[in-house]
Amino acid sequence: MLQAIRSNVTSWIVKILFAMLVVSFAIWGIGDIFRGGGYESAVGDVGGRPITEMALSREFNREMRRLSPMFGGNMDVQQARRLGVLEQSLQLLVNNALYDIKADDAGIGVGDETIAESIRNNASFRNSLGSFDRGVFEAVIRQSGFDEATFVQLMRGDLTRGQLVSAVTVGAAPPDVLIDTLARYRGEKRLARTLFIPADDFQDIEPPAEDDLVAFHRENESRYMAPEYRAVTAVSMEPEDLAKDIPISDERVREEYDARLADYEVPERRRVQHILTSDEETAKKAHAAVSGGKDFFAVGAEIAGLDEQTMEIGWMGRDELGALFPELVDAAFSVEQNAVSAPVQSPVGWHVLRVPELEAGFTRTFNDVRDELRDALALDIAVDQLNDIIGDVEDTLGGGGTLEDAAETLNLPLVKTAAMDANGETPDGTRAPRRLYPAALREVIFELGAGEESPLTDTPTDGYIVIRVDGVTPTAVRPLADIRDQVDRDVRAERRMAAAKAEAESLTQRLADGATLAELAAERGAEVASPPAVTRDGTGADANLPRPLIAALFGLKEGGTTSAAANIDGRAGHIVARLEAIEEVGGGNSDGAEVRGQIGPRLADDILAQFRNGLAVRTDVSINMDAIDRLFPRQ
Repeated sequence: MLQAIRSNVTSWIVKILFAMLVVSFAIWGIGDIFRGGGYESAVGDVGGRPITEMALSREFNREMRRLSPMFGGNMDVQQARRLGVLEQSLQLLVNNALYDIKADDAGIGVGDETIAESIRNNASFRNSLGSFDRGVFEAVIRQSGFDEATFVQLMRGDLTRGQLVSAVTVGAAPPDVLIDTLARYRGEKRLARTLFIPADDFQDIEPPAEDDLVAFHRENESRYMAPEYRAVTAVSMEPEDLAKDIPISDERVREEYDARLADYEVPERRRVQHILTSDEETAKKAHAAVSGGKDFFAVGAEIAGLDEQTMEIGWMGRDELGALFPELVDAAFSVEQNAVSAPVQSPVGWHVLRVPELEAGFTRTFNDVRDELRDALALDIAVDQLNDIIGDVEDTLGGGGTLEDAAETLNLPLVKTAAMDANGETPDGTRAPRRLYPAALREVIFELGAGEESPLTDTPTDGYIVIRVDGVTPTAVRPLADIRDQVDRDVRAERRMAAAKAEAESLTQRLADGATLAELAAERGAEVASPPAVTRDGTGADANLPRPLIAALFGLKEGGTTSAAANIDGRAGHIVARLEAIEEVGGGNSDGAEVRGQIGPRLADDILAQFRNGLAVRTDVSINMDAIDRLFPRQ
């Protein structure tokens, strides 16, 4: 969900709402505050301050509007409740009230001038010139669901609560000894040398007997589950089915060609390069140097400090270049190939242009496009004819006819598959029929029960389909007889891994007894690896070094040995390691600042949470769940 939120916070309207929401939740948190009681006219009470239905509705609906685009624009109240939006909205209002009470007791407040200055400094309320614009301000808050008085009131509350929170957390600085200890712990590195024992070195293992296969299959049933399959029949109505039988005369195609002639004109395109300077005099020097025979890129580097990539505008048509630099179009499309233009000014500076390559414009002939244009005309007519066919299909099915009856009577394709899973694959690994394969249609298929028929459904290709699920085969363990070869391979692979593990453990013990990695590697005809030193979190680790091995290294003393399962370059096996050195980090290292930046906010959060809990304990909080359920009914 976090990624969806990031990708949707793009407009300046959403950004301001999102910023307010983030600040609010960061300050006031979420907790379990539900209990019975309350007032009939409100959804809750905090220390004598009512939480009104209007306030909760506004907060809940605003959050729903923010989240709705992430769910296809059709989020409803039930979905929002399941996502916890209601609880978050209510908790926000409760915590706001707790802080407001404390701020009043402490005499903390915000004046009108402070609010006005905050509004003037908000980038969301600025125009294209970067100045505060009252019209922009009014448009933003209006589209955000506020009037000016309500917005100012909410801002006053936010700023006041912000002052209170700052006062509570101002001294939340972790002690130097904690930072130093954590930095040392995190920065410590372990340097090891390793020897890999591939499982496929052990090919002489005992082949599995029938009893072995049966036992392995039974003990690892989850590996061999067949997915749920659906048997499907469908009547498909696609424009392409009708289009192939619709005659289109050459005269009609010619008329359409003449009407669309502009569509078949391919404009001239040029590859445009430029030397960009800040003043005309420098541009003239660049023009003179290139005109005098100097290399274009060399001049750009020498005079303007540009690299080749910066000097490349790229392949452009007139319209494309005009969208970027309208002032350059005439010069770029009049200069001779490989020549340079006189300096031309644009809003970003002065340009000297060169066109090293060009493609002349041309018009696609009637013969070039005749077939595709005929197909397009037939497809347009077919789309219109589909309406009549849809009506006929609905009449047939509504009169008690089956999909088979509709297909036969109306000469429509009948699509069938004996079994397909949710991924569109059949038991033999092939794809389901292409007209059933699109993800949207597979979703329809797997929402239907056995014997159920879908309503008329749009297809991704502008057609329609009616689907019937003829049968459902539940997920089940594949019989051993059907997957004997696969089980045999799995048993052999497991036995080879067991042999590699035994070998690795034996070598690890030999290392502990005084053997060297070089000696063991020579025996196996292998090489000793020297991966870079790593930290506890794996920073700097070789991609093939498994995390369990890294963790084990940090439990060893220098010279200690260990082993772990590994997969190196796609080969499974076990890896043996000897810890060569422990690289400790001294105090005051560069990691300290980063650790302080991570620990400081967490410490402040902890202090604030304790403060908030203390306020809640000393304040009567009651929530009227009956009123909330009436306001936002459950299913």
